[in-house]
Amino acid sequence: MPSKSPIYRWVHEAEANGLNYLITKKSHKEYSQDFKLSVIEYHKLHEISRLDTAIYFKISPSQVNSWIYRYNHYGVIGLRRRSEGDDR
Repeated sequence: MPSKSPIYRWVHEAEANGLNYLITKKSHKEYSQDFKLSVIEYHKLHEISRLDTAIYFKISPSQVNSWIYRYNHYGVIGLRRRSEGDDR
């Protein structure tokens, strides 16, 4: 494994949420624009890592990264639910 970061993330997620949290989820969940914004605001307000933010909200760290990227590049409108064919 080229990086220790996935292992670090798995350990933190398991410590915070239990081992069952590490089981791969098969469903695709849609999040509201308000929820996405609250995640970003929590991350900024508490000045914590994206990983710790994801653990707190029990979502994927890649989801937090995506929302922060879209917010920084497109503003609040970038957090709207995407439609089919939207390459945002």
